[in-house]
Amino acid sequence: MVEPADNLQSLADRLLVQKITPPAVLTNDKGDILYLSGKTSKYLEPTAGKTNWNIFAMARTGLRVELEVAFRKAIRQKEAIIVKGLKIGTNGNTRIVDITVKAIGEPETLRGTMMVVFTDVATPLGKKESDRSKIVPYNQVKVLELEQEFDQVCEELQATRQAMQSAQEKLTTVNDELQSTGEELTIFKDKMQSLCEENTRLKGLLDNTEGFVNK
Repeated sequence: MVEPADNLQSLADRLLVQKITPPAVLTNDKGDILYLSGKTSKYLEPTAGKTNWNIFAMARTGLRVELEVAFRKAIRQKEAIIVKGLKIGTNGNTRIVDITVKAIGEPETLRGTMMVVFTDVATPLGKKESDRSKIVPYNQVKVLELEQEFDQVCEELQATRQAMQSAQEKLTTVNDELQSTGEELTIFKDKMQSLCEENTRLKGLLDNTEGFVNK
């Protein structure tokens, strides 16, 4: 049953106010945004062209890859995933932020949704960020992408392994059934052989009896 929008808003408000104070976003398991709390424009921005309310599409440079990796891990591991010290660019400035991604289990109405929390990290006084620090290094992005691909391959291998194990178990069951059928056929063959021998013996006795009577 789909909950009314005002009920969803009320539950989301209650959840976010109780658990967090920093800006946060409530999404479904695909990353589509259901509710925003606080000022999230420092971390998310609308995409050009057709409106896309997906958190991965809207995440600012420096957040997108790490956010998606943490999001997938939170779904898979069923626990809060925290990524610290991410550098994002906002209006020419660099901001350091921690993100927390968590799968929601309670209340039941929000079960299956995801909560993403953004927490600003204070930059030490006197420390200036260079222009290069505003951009996530290519190597770091590549490593994160490879980690994500590796996780996906591991999941596919696990699924394949389970399918192969299931197929092996079915083959073992079929083999056992065939072996049992073979044993039953052997027993039946032995019985038939015994019956044939008994029939031959009885026929011989009958022939002898008829010969004796004819005499």
